[in-house]
Amino acid sequence: MFFNKSSRHALEQCQLQLSRQLATVQAIEQSLACVVFTPEGTVIEANRLFAELFGLEQEKLKGMPHKSLCQTDYAASTQYRRFWEQLRQGKAAAGVFERRHADGSCIYLQATYFPVFEQGKVTRVMKIAADVTNSQMETDTQKAVANALDNSQAIIEFDPKGNIIEANANFLNVMGYTRTELKGQHHKLFCDETFYREHPHFWEELNKGQFKSGLFKRFNKLGQTVWLEASYNPIRNAAGKVIKVIKFASD
Repeated sequence: MFFNKSSRHALEQCQLQLSRQLATVQAIEQSLACVVFTPEGTVIEANRLFAELFGLEQEKLKGMPHKSLCQTDYAASTQYRRFWEQLRQGKAAAGVFERRHADGSCIYLQATYFPVFEQGKVTRVMKIAADVTNSQMETDTQKAVANALDNSQAIIEFDPKGNIIEANANFLNVMGYTRTELKGQHHKLFCDETFYREHPHFWEELNKGQFKSGLFKRFNKLGQTVWLEASYNPIRNAAGKVIKVIKFASD
């Protein structure tokens, strides 16, 4: 068989493209936990990093159904069946997923499932993942603490200038306002002239990151005096700038 110059160039370009794609796949497999499933959810192959996430040997993963890596309740749910139906339809999925380690403990994976098409049909589903168990547990703990505070404290959030962003139900009950009535209003709504005359730089100091706590005299919607044991807590972003102030209070 003879190739002209144009055909030979096209073949070289195809080989170069294939070589680059293989190099990319190898780089991914060397640095990320990877696994490949059939469209029905059976493991075809998994790399060493993926096996280590679950405390399993690579060879034992082959032929294992994906549901074996999940919590029992989730694996038996309609949500799980819909998850794989969507993958078979070619819809990728990404997020944080709770999975089951070989020892029975929970692990959390930041992962992406993406269907692989051949001639317009999904023939495989590839997954790349990273272990985020520690950070997820920290997040869950923070949420639990936040929920506990929300249930037990009157909480209101301000922007750095003192404008109201949000208030929880406890705060609304103490002060007699609705959320709509407060949103966008200034902190001065709760104070008399004496407070700002005695503390003219109150919000400037908070905006500089100064924490404030104590017993504060405030006024509810009816103009009645309310004494609050409270703390004003400046919240900074990654750059160290105060982006809001959260107040925790008790009547």
